[in-house]
Amino acid sequence: MPSSDNSKAVKLYRQATAYYDQRKNQEALDELKCTQPPLGEWIDRCDYSFLMNTLNLSDRIFAKEFPGVQLSGEERKQFAEELSRHCEDGCARCHLKKMYDLQWESCVDRAIAENREVIRRAFAHAVGKK
Repeated sequence: MPSSDNSKAVKLYRQATAYYDQRKNQEALDELKCTQPPLGEWIDRCDYSFLMNTLNLSDRIFAKEFPGVQLSGEERKQFAEELSRHCEDGCARCHLKKMYDLQWESCVDRAIAENREVIRRAFAHAVGKK
């Protein structure tokens, strides 16, 4: 497998995500204040989709992945709903951060979908498979 697949995958990724300007996004976020900083800290420190997916894990998987966190599925569901309401109805800053996170996820998903074979070859090459 030619090593050019690796550089091609990187190039495709950069092209697909080029319009996502993290610095500009952060500047826009810095102009806004969170209305509920304890909730906003969760939104700030985590990717929105990752946070919501984590809170929605089954009790068995959540307990395995986060053994020191004693939250029931119902408590996690309530917290996820509170975060969602905060982002949608309560806070312009966290709403914007959520939108940036979802935009980034969309860019990455699109790049993967459009270049699945090149990415597969690059991963195979990286782990020594041909």
